[in-house]
Amino acid sequence: RVPVFGGCAADDQFENKWKLFVNDTVISDGCAIMLIYNKKGINSVFESTFKETGVSGIITKVSGDRTIEEIDNVPALEKYAEWTGFDIEKIRGINLLDAGIIYPFGIKDPIDSVTLIRQPIVANSDDTITMSNKVVDGTCINLMAASVSDLIKSVDESLERLNDKVRNDVAGYLFFHCGKRKYFIDDRLNEVYYLMKKKTQGKPFLGTFSFGEFGFNDHSANSCGSLMLSFVSIEK
Repeated sequence: RVPVFGGCAADDQFENKWKLFVNDTVISDGCAIMLIYNKKGINSVFESTFKETGVSGIITKVSGDRTIEEIDNVPALEKYAEWTGFDIEKIRGINLLDAGIIYPFGIKDPIDSVTLIRQPIVANSDDTITMSNKVVDGTCINLMAASVSDLIKSVDESLERLNDKVRNDVAGYLFFHCGKRKYFIDDRLNEVYYLMKKKTQGKPFLGTFSFGEFGFNDHSANSCGSLMLSFVSIEK
């Protein structure tokens, strides 16, 4: 239960062409780890900030770790198109990636501390859906939704909750913000930057746009999700 924060690398088409740079080493299959220790506080929030639509179902068939074959015993892509109203032919292949930013799936942890987002990535020719993270047969999934304004506002709200946890002067912040959220926010990204500047009150911060985030929330174990915010403050 040592808290872990961070994000994953990826490429635009999810073709396993991503790289990690660790000092003078470049790797394509591995991880880079930085250890942080101090005698004061290290605070975090790990949130999806998407809203539940009230639509839900059960994953009734999977293959491998990341492919949903059926939801409620119906082909997964057919069920997703029914839920969202998208034309099934227009979201086939990698086209599903954009739709999955607007309407991803959410999976609650057992104590409802965090809703982990599972983003549909690729609609396969057999109407199965390849997902951003591991999925498990028999799991309940909720259809989630957010607008651009929702995603911008959520940064402000998440930073407010993070600052509420601080008990000493802050030395700096680490921000892991999903790159697909950035893509959806598009030309309003400056609004996110100015929110961060305001909430950090002149303290230094480092940020990255990742493709899949991991973090730690109150009373929850370390978890992975997509389209998430993983924000950290380090006290002096």
